[in-house]
Amino acid sequence: MGITLNIFKGGRIQSLGFKNVNGKDVTMGVIMPGEYDLGIAKRDEELTIVEGILAAKGNSFLPMPGEEPVVFKKGERIQFSCISPVAYICRFGPK
Repeated sequence: MGITLNIFKGGRIQSLGFKNVNGKDVTMGVIMPGEYDLGIAKRDEELTIVEGILAAKGNSFLPMPGEEPVVFKKGERIQFSCISPVAYICRFGPK
């Protein structure tokens, strides 16, 4: 098992990726302030906010730190914004 470094949006989103004990993909990272469109989810993504607040584009705020994770379903567009840095954990569904 290895650790991968993922850098997106000109370095404004960075994460470390690994496989958990069940072999599922997980990333832990930081999102810097800005508005983001990450395109269409290729698989389910369960996003848990550790620190900070994300706002879904055209929607209400996503869960606060310590609340239930938000799930982006395969085929959904992933869009959000944040006004301060956000730390997160993302667990991915099957490919």
